Amino acid sequence: MEESWVFEPAEPGFSSDHVDSGLAHAFENTSIPCVASSSDSEDGVWVEKPSVVDDYVHKQSESPPVQVTQTPAVIKRHTRSRLSPERRLQAASTRKWGACIRCYIQKIRCIPHPENPENSCCLTCASVSRESKKVIHRLPCLRLRLTEVVMFRGGGLNLTSRWTGTAMKNLSPNDWVNNELRTLTWQLEHSPYPLQFTVKRFHPQAGDSLSRKWQDSNGQTRETRIEPFGLADIQKTANDYMAYNFTYSLASLNTVKQRMIGQVEDIVWRTYDEVSKLIVMTERPPGLRGKNVNPADFLHQYVKLWFGIRNSVGSAYITENTDTLDMGPESHPDYPYGARISIPRMVSEQFYNLQYERLLVPTRKRVLEDLNRMMTGKKPDHFFTVYLTVFMLLYETSVASADRHRRAAQYAEPTYYSLPLFVEQLQFGANIVLLHWHYYKRGFNPLRTDWSSVKDKAIWSTLTMEQRQFLCDSWRYFEDRAARPVEKMTWKNELYFVAQMFEDDLSLGETYPGN
Repeated sequence: MEESWVFEPAEPGFSSDHVDSGLAHAFENTSIPCVASSSDSEDGVWVEKPSVVDDYVHKQSESPPVQVTQTPAVIKRHTRSRLSPERRLQAASTRKWGACIRCYIQKIRCIPHPENPENSCCLTCASVSRESKKVIHRLPCLRLRLTEVVMFRGGGLNLTSRWTGTAMKNLSPNDWVNNELRTLTWQLEHSPYPLQFTVKRFHPQAGDSLSRKWQDSNGQTRETRIEPFGLADIQKTANDYMAYNFTYSLASLNTVKQRMIGQVEDIVWRTYDEVSKLIVMTERPPGLRGKNVNPADFLHQYVKLWFGIRNSVGSAYITENTDTLDMGPESHPDYPYGARISIPRMVSEQFYNLQYERLLVPTRKRVLEDLNRMMTGKKPDHFFTVYLTVFMLLYETSVASADRHRRAAQYAEPTYYSLPLFVEQLQFGANIVLLHWHYYKRGFNPLRTDWSSVKDKAIWSTLTMEQRQFLCDSWRYFEDRAARPVEKMTWKNELYFVAQMFEDDLSLGETYPGN
C-alpha cells in the first residue's frame, strides 16, 4: 500500500511571518538565552529558560484563533480484482477439496484437476518440472493437513451404558451405597508416580462392567471380579489430575528414557533425552504472539500431551500397601497381571473421559497447530524442536500400535490389533507427519552438509555443535541400518515410521490396512 502524507496546518497564534525583522534581530542579539542555547550550562544539562519567543507566543495566543480548513487526505484503497468465471470455479473446487501440501505451504493457487479434483495431482504441481535443479521437494501431491493427525482413540471405553461417548458424568446421589469416602491410590507401568482419587461405592446396574476378562494357558476365557466404585466428584478429580500432569510429565519422560536404556535402540532413548534437555535449556521470551512459537513452551505442551496419552494405554493397578477397595489379588497362576489388583472399571471409564475432555483434545489441537506454524515457517530456531517432535510422534505411533496388538492377543481377538479402525487412522496420521517433515527439511542431510558454508537463512543454520553431532549420529545409524541385508521392516516394527524420516526421497511405506 502506498503511503499517504497528511500535512498538519500551522498552529494558530504563532507564525514566522508575524515576526518583523527588528524582533528577529533582537532574537540574535539578546543576552537572555533561549532554549536552544541552554546546552552551554556548566553541567551539560539542557535547561529551559525564559525567552523572548515564549513571551511573544503567549501574547499572540490571547488573540482569537485562526480557523483553518483541513483537506482530508485521499487514501488509496486496494480494490480486489474480480475473478473470471473459470477462476471462480477453480476457487470453489479448492475450497471443497482443499489445497495440497506444496501449494498450502507455499501459499500459492492450488488448481484442482478438472476431471478428478479429489484424487489427481493438482495442475499447479503437474506444471512443475521434477527434473529441475531448483526443485528440492519431490513429494506426491496430497491434500492432507497436520491437524488431521490422530494421536489417541476417540469415544469412551464403553465400560458402562449410563452414558455414551466421553461425557464427564458423576453418578447420581441415589446410586451411592453410602457417603463413605475411600482413597484410591493407583498407577501405570510407565510412571512411578501414583495418582490419588476419592471414590465411593455405588449400586451397579445393567450395563456396568464389574469384571476383567482374560485367557488362561488353555485358551479358556476367565473373569476376575472388580468391586463397584466410582469417582466421588469428577470435576474436582479433573482439576487434581491436570495439576498431576503438569507436575510429573517431564519427570515421567525421564523415567521412560531411563527404562528404555538396554531395551530399545540407543538412538531412541537419546532422542527422548534431547527433548528433556531442550525444554530445560531453552529460554522463554515473554510476549510471543501470533505465529511465534517458543520451542521450550511447545515441547512442554507436547510432553504433557504425551504423558496423557501414555496414561490412557496400558493397564492401571492399585499401588501396593494402599486401600485395595475390598479386593484381593487373583489367585490363578495364568492371570496376566500377577498379584496386581486392577482399579474399578467405572473409575477407568470416568478417568479416560476427563482426560479426553480436559487434556487430550485441547492440548492436541494446540500442539498440532503450533507444529504446523513451525513447519510452514522458516525460522532456524525451530528446526531441532521440529525434528525431536516428529521423531517422538512417529515412535509413539508404534508404541500405541504395539499396545493394541498386546490387547488383541490377550483377548484372542481375530484381528492383529484391537480397535483396528483406530490403529488404521493412527498409522495414516504417521504418514501425514512424514510428508510434512520431508517437505520441511528441504533435502537436509547433516552427513552431506558443508557446515562451513551454511547460509544464515537455512532452517538448520542455528544448530549448536552438539545438536549437529547428534543429528549426524541419528542419520548415520539409520543409513547404516538401511544398508544391512536384513528383512524388510513393516508397520509391526517399532522403528518402521521413524526410519522413513531419514530417507532422501520419501516413498511412503504400507500401513495397517484394517479389516
